[in-house]
Amino acid sequence: MFDAEHTFTIRDLDTGGVQFAQEERFRGLLVPLAARSLTRHTLPAFHAMNQALKERVERTPATSPG
Repeated sequence: MFDAEHTFTIRDLDTGGVQFAQEERFRGLLVPLAARSLTRHTLPAFHAMNQALKERVERTPATSPG
């Protein structure tokens, strides 16, 4: 009826940094009924989490691998 798959991807960049992405895929018959709530509540929560993670990472001192 309703299924969601949430993924996080962290990719190394040539600049020495990383790119973080998260994605949520919704499937099922109830998705159209939940779409408004997902847009209103879930999407802002994802953006807030991304911003909080960015701020935390930027406050953390860089370390060298090894």
